Amino acid sequence: MNHLCRWAIVVMCVSLLWGCSNQKAREQLVRDVELLVLEHERFVQDLERYHQERERLEERTVGLVAGVFLSAWLPDGAAALTGQAEQIAEDAKQFAPEAERLYQEGERLAWELRRAYEKRDQLVPEAEQLTQERNRLAQELDQMYQAVDLIEQEILQTNQAYEQDVTQALQAFDQAVQVSEQTFGDLERIGERAKQEWKQAEERAKQERKQAEGNLERAKQEWKRAIQGWKQALDDVEQTEQERKRAEDYLERTEQEWKRTRQEWERANLGREWAGPGRERTEQEWKRIRQEWERAEDKKKQVLDDLKRVEQEYEQVYKQLAQDLERAYLNWNWLDPYLDRLVRDMGLRVRMD
Repeated sequence: MNHLCRWAIVVMCVSLLWGCSNQKAREQLVRDVELLVLEHERFVQDLERYHQERERLEERTVGLVAGVFLSAWLPDGAAALTGQAEQIAEDAKQFAPEAERLYQEGERLAWELRRAYEKRDQLVPEAEQLTQERNRLAQELDQMYQAVDLIEQEILQTNQAYEQDVTQALQAFDQAVQVSEQTFGDLERIGERAKQEWKQAEERAKQERKQAEGNLERAKQEWKRAIQGWKQALDDVEQTEQERKRAEDYLERTEQEWKRTRQEWERANLGREWAGPGRERTEQEWKRIRQEWERAEDKKKQVLDDLKRVEQEYEQVYKQLAQDLERAYLNWNWLDPYLDRLVRDMGLRVRMD
């Protein structure tokens, strides 16, 4: 019954809302109906509570009546039944105002419901116009639904095409991912190989750098040794020139001595022919001069040999010095790029003394 009342109120609310054309009247009617619904719910709750209390009193009254009949055979229970009767009477007295209030509340709700129906009846003409408008809107809505159906078909076709495009794009993306992974793997391998080659190149560069530093040090040493050899050669040349001059002076003195000895020998021969008693002394002197002349010849020959030996040694030293200088220049020119790189890398200043 309560559910039927609620559905009746809901139907009435819907009909009232449908019949209202005036916005303010409709809003006021909505508020009134909402209040009626709330009050009806409270009334229903109170009514249910009233029915429960009445049923409880009826059960107690039935129990009391049964007790009265049984008291004829049980005299001791009369006092207890009297107390129960008084308590039931007291509860009924307290329940009477609540029943009166619920009766008045029901009458008021009925009156409010009647007023709501009257207000709805006043809005019936406008409801007819709204019905016509509703029919027109229904036709337009039907047309809109048809248009929506067309749009939905187009959307469905578009979605199918989009799904196909997405599927193709995903397939292309998967292929691209595979190619990318393969390319990335190739790049990783290339990068690893390049890293290894770079490490090897770095090791080779370090070795070449060490070798270049060693070559530079050796070139410096060879250069210093060549400079020292050049200086020594110059000293040897100067010494050789001095020895050569001394040898030439000695040769000149030897030639003069030989000429003098030759003259004395000639004079001795003449004297041997012309001087009879001093022949032996002259022969002895001649022998002595002859020995001195031979010694002078040997000395001359030795000086010439020494001079040739000095010239040969000078030529050998000069050739060796030229070779050392050429090798030093070649090594130095070969080391120029390494020296330039060392100068750039280490900030060295190559200084040649």
